[in-house]
Formats: sequence, C-alpha cells, structure tokens
Amino acid sequence: MQLEMGLCQLRSQVQADEVMFWGKISGVNADYYIAVAVTFNNMYEFPNKTFYWTLSSTPDYKFKEMPGLGLPTAEQDSFIDACTSYFLGEPNKLLNQKEGDAEVEEPAEEPPAEEEENEDGDGR
Repeated sequence: MQLEMGLCQLRSQVQADEVMFWGKISGVNADYYIAVAVTFNNMYEFPNKTFYWTLSSTPDYKFKEMPGLGLPTAEQDSFIDACTSYFLGEPNKLLNQKEGDAEVEEPAEEPPAEEEENEDGDGR
C-alpha cells in the first residue's frame, strides 16, 4: 500500500506519459524499489526512460531519480561486470568500495602531533 502511494506521488511530480513499477532489487540491509517514467514525445519506438529508486527502509517511499554512472557505455558495461559484491541497501556506499577501503583512509586523517604524543609514553 505504501509503495503504491509512493508511486502515486511520483506520478504527480514527474511529467511523463507513463510511470510504472519496474521491479525490486533485494539488498542485505534494505531492498531497492525501482520505478520507470516513460515519455514517448514523438519517439514511440525509442522512448525516453528515466529511472527512480527508493529503499524499503524509507518511511514514506519517496522516490529519487537514479543517477547515471557518468561513463561511456563500453566503460559502464565493464564496470558493472567487474562488480561482484552484494547490494547492501546503502545508497551512499559505492559499488566498487570494499570493506577495508574506508578503514584504511581513517587513520591517515589523524594529525601527526597526536601520534607523537602517544609514542612519547605520556601514559596513554
């Protein structure tokens, strides 16, 4: 019921000939619901399609436009083929980001002065 209401909200916000539920992508922490808005606009054979997404954990199922990868088609296809991890249901996490990548960057952000105090043996 809430998903239907989210789709109705999307229909009222988007100027398209049709807005349809495209499908569900199961994630580890949350599921993605995908909608597609189709505009024929004198292009019946090859209509313009815009995809939208929301998470199953979003309370109001408000759809957002799906961003592109910003890559040419051949590079985009090889990038997607190289992704071997599960969808987590965390849209802020990059597809190719591994668990250890974020942890490696965090210690480098600490200022060197704090590290010197710890090495001097000040009781910590």
